[in-house]
Amino acid sequence: IRRAEQAGRVADTPPTGHHDGTDGGASVGPPAVDVPSPAALIARAVQRFDHSHIASLAEEQVAQDWASDRPIVLGPFLADVAFEMLYWRPWVAWMRASFGPRRAPVIAVSRGRVDGWYSGLASEYVDVCDLVSFETYQARNRERVRDVGDKQNVVSGFEQDLLDHVTRRLGTADVAVVHPSVLFRLCSKVWRGALSSQWLSEHARYEHCETSSDATPAAAHVAGPYVAASFWFNSCFPDSPLHRRVVRDVLAELSQRVDVIVVDQGGVHGLFDSIQAGDRVRVMKSAETDDRVRVQARVVAGARAFVGTFGGLSLMAPFYNVPTSLLFGAEVGLFPQHA
Repeated sequence: IRRAEQAGRVADTPPTGHHDGTDGGASVGPPAVDVPSPAALIARAVQRFDHSHIASLAEEQVAQDWASDRPIVLGPFLADVAFEMLYWRPWVAWMRASFGPRRAPVIAVSRGRVDGWYSGLASEYVDVCDLVSFETYQARNRERVRDVGDKQNVVSGFEQDLLDHVTRRLGTADVAVVHPSVLFRLCSKVWRGALSSQWLSEHARYEHCETSSDATPAAAHVAGPYVAASFWFNSCFPDSPLHRRVVRDVLAELSQRVDVIVVDQGGVHGLFDSIQAGDRVRVMKSAETDDRVRVQARVVAGARAFVGTFGGLSLMAPFYNVPTSLLFGAEVGLFPQHA
């Protein structure tokens, strides 16, 4: 930092001229040098440090754990579905592809009864609600989000308790844990520009989810082919008369061609109550249950197509090979990176 500040002061100091006797006494300085600003120099140093140390240390640790004879616990994953689908699951798939099968168990721990997402990637799936009651999960996860935020940048007390439950089920405390905080920290460095985005593409395998267990959706909702839809307002698709009209128009047009199942996650207050599209639009309320994510996944997996707001639930669809159209209103925040 001190060298960077000195470089900045040198760059800001006018060069000392000299008189060559040929130009009426004009001062001519040495050739201009494009000296990076202190901030740019520091950013470069951070990027070199992160890429050469932080990321490589994470890779080395995963490689060592995978080569050991200890069980590996992946998770627990408690954050939003979008991160699980776009980043966490592809990273787990990269581990499996890079290091191959293991004799010792690989246990994926997540919530929502999404065992199908880890089929072929882990030898065992443990749901959080196999370890604690659904009511306990809800209460303690709310506490976690309140205390440290939704992103799993640290191992919270709740997560440590869940890991203790897992080790007791295994009958041994000698386990390796690959916690989502490792990937969250690496992703945050990519998003800040401190680590090349190429790292993510090199450490992810975007594999389809198996549909054998998930593509048996809502026979009770519709008898024939249908399109799945889900909308909610967020920073990329803010609540406005225009966006409400877009949602209504999309659903009205779709319903003229095919049945539509709308998965209502409560993010568009009052909108679906006003939709008048006959019997071909069915609104499915997402009940607060321990298998809520799996129920939503089944609806998405069984659809002929999906349309909805970019993010969250909508990002399941491509992993089930369902043709997908995603809406957004503004490229704000981390939207460009996620997109």
